[in-house]
Amino acid sequence: MRGLVLIIVVLTAFSSIKAEGAGFGEIQRVEFNVTLEEDIVVIEQQGKRYEYPPKEKSYAGIKKVEKGDLNGDGVDEYIISAQLQETEIYYPDGQRTELPMTVYGTTIVCEQHSGWPEQLFVVAQLSPGKIWPSFKLLDVDGDKTLDLMAIGYTYGHWKQLQIASWKNGRYIYLWNKGGGRYTSEHTYSVREDGTPQIKVGYPISDKVGKKQAYVIDDWEMWVFDGTEFVDEDVELEE
Repeated sequence: MRGLVLIIVVLTAFSSIKAEGAGFGEIQRVEFNVTLEEDIVVIEQQGKRYEYPPKEKSYAGIKKVEKGDLNGDGVDEYIISAQLQETEIYYPDGQRTELPMTVYGTTIVCEQHSGWPEQLFVVAQLSPGKIWPSFKLLDVDGDKTLDLMAIGYTYGHWKQLQIASWKNGRYIYLWNKGGGRYTSEHTYSVREDGTPQIKVGYPISDKVGKKQAYVIDDWEMWVFDGTEFVDEDVELEE
């Protein structure tokens, strides 16, 4: 959808992060606090403390941190991927489901504000997939400003993407599609002419030998037209 608004949340210190917006399936709403202690990034949540670089390996916690200028103001933001705790799910229609303590992968964009040198303020949050969160910083739309590609996986090990870009004073999605199905596989690449494309596959249950497994035999190709990703087959039909 053209101009789909990404989650945008400006926080004061020690406040709650609320993930809200159109176009989402399940929306996590979890309290956590992000700070900077010299060169160490810290997330505190549900009585737990996660540091990066980590002191020890663990399933939950901060997995990746980079700095990059995503909004073109000449000041780097902190981009952080983490496996965090989830206690509630908020759906787009406002319904809420309380869960036992589980984890979900997320990527957040944080800014530093003058007067709060140790506080990192979360301004955007993306949560593709469920586990193994990561991200890449790259210029998808060719405007000479870095975009954020958040990466996550479902429990079926299918890779899913969300791509966010700063446009006209806010973050919007360049890519937040699943073809209407919850589980899909996304592969990003760039054609020889420089055009970005995303190949989307839909796993289906199939019997492989004596075992039941998920395979992909249904693919779509989405191509960036300068503003958004469009279904190549649909464009050809038109």
